[in-house]
Amino acid sequence: MDGLVADFNRHAKVHNLFQPDGELVNDGQDLTHEWWLSMPAFDGARAFYDNVVTLADEYNASRVMFVTGAKRNAGSYSGKVDWVQKFLPERGNRILYEFITCPKYQKWLLAGPRRILIDDNKKVVDRFTEAGGIGILHEGDYAQTLAKLKAALEMLNVQPASDNRLPPSPAPGPN
Repeated sequence: MDGLVADFNRHAKVHNLFQPDGELVNDGQDLTHEWWLSMPAFDGARAFYDNVVTLADEYNASRVMFVTGAKRNAGSYSGKVDWVQKFLPERGNRILYEFITCPKYQKWLLAGPRRILIDDNKKVVDRFTEAGGIGILHEGDYAQTLAKLKAALEMLNVQPASDNRLPPSPAPGPN
């Protein structure tokens, strides 16, 4: 999420949260729910997300999930959840079925032979790939990242009704 559709670095710079060595003050542990919720989306982020969903649909791939690293405070988790709901308001609480938080360097635990992770952190992508997944490094260019995703889907030769599909999300309950 951060660095892919949400502009964490710009937000942190505006709030003077980077130390001279480039590290976050207190490793970002003090960032509140409101701070995460107010993080701006990158220009073109919504169109990028919509294009990823369209590609997944075209290739009959598994659903698109948000996988985001969270800091060790509740505000990070709740702020990111609310950010995604604000980013995709038409999805309401249903988007929560497609939202995973975990420590950044544990995303590799979600890797599998037909699973794709798009991330802006090379170490995270490398670990995901080493664990058997397909990692795509996002370097700030949405068109380039979409081309990499399309190539990965073509390489997988994803077929309709294949067994790599996740079961449908449960029917949403009351919002």
